[in-house]
Amino acid sequence: MKILIAIVACHARKHHRESQRQTWLKDLTQADYRFFLGRGPEQVLDDEVLLDVPDDYQNLVLKSRFIFEWAHEREYDYVFKCDDDTFVIPDRLLSSDFRKHDYTGEARVLDGLGRFICSGGGYWLSEKSLKELVNSPEEWQYKPRHLALNGPELWPEDRWVAEVLQRREVRPHDDRRYTSKEFADNETVIAKWEYSPEEMLEEYRRKI
Repeated sequence: MKILIAIVACHARKHHRESQRQTWLKDLTQADYRFFLGRGPEQVLDDEVLLDVPDDYQNLVLKSRFIFEWAHEREYDYVFKCDDDTFVIPDRLLSSDFRKHDYTGEARVLDGLGRFICSGGGYWLSEKSLKELVNSPEEWQYKPRHLALNGPELWPEDRWVAEVLQRREVRPHDDRRYTSKEFADNETVIAKWEYSPEEMLEEYRRKI
């Protein structure tokens, strides 16, 4: 089974990437990982992938779609997508029940969309879900007309994923072990987010 930990990153947050390398990524086994960045002047490292998309927040849907295409082309069975401020406990992550589901993470409810998985704590996608996302029509990246206030407006990345998968009848599996550090149960949490580089290093020091 091929598993990828796909970390959404940007050129402006180099220290976030380095703090993850110095902490939980050192403990990751039995899975690949890559940082994914958009266009920029920097030369990337061996664990970084440069995508031909803007490197800004407004284009996270496009960056995510390119990430999923990259993973699908390389025949990954499962992808765990997270951000560069996410702290992960790798052994819990890889021993969890993600293989039983196509779309796993912390589920929430949003008016006009319904249930979706919040991207902050990360989420799992199966090969089936990756295929649906990669092959979805481009117009699905945009909010329906009645929800967009000023003309065409891209969904936030996690809402776009939910929009596509709902249309394909792929339902989110709610797992509250992927959450904000503010609400995390440290005895069971798998991944938690909103860490600065300094907080990431301190969290790892407490762990070891």
